[in-house]
Amino acid sequence: MGLIPATGTEISMGKVAAALGLITGSGNAANTNIGLNSSLGVGRNRSTTVISSITSGSQTLESSDFGGLSTPNDYV
Repeated sequence: MGLIPATGTEISMGKVAAALGLITGSGNAANTNIGLNSSLGVGRNRSTTVISSITSGSQTLESSDFGGLSTPNDYV
């Protein structure tokens, strides 16, 4: 189980996507279209903290919406 860094630190969309299991390995992020809301927001329910997804088209703040979440994969 992983943990996305707390709010206020720099976090990477590719690393968040990999931690949530939306892509395999954050190194693949460069070849993958990762939308803050359309990918990460709707996939946020994959965290192990049982938190709801963010509806696509809604406002999503990367640090505050994802910082501190426990995830099924490591944030690396």
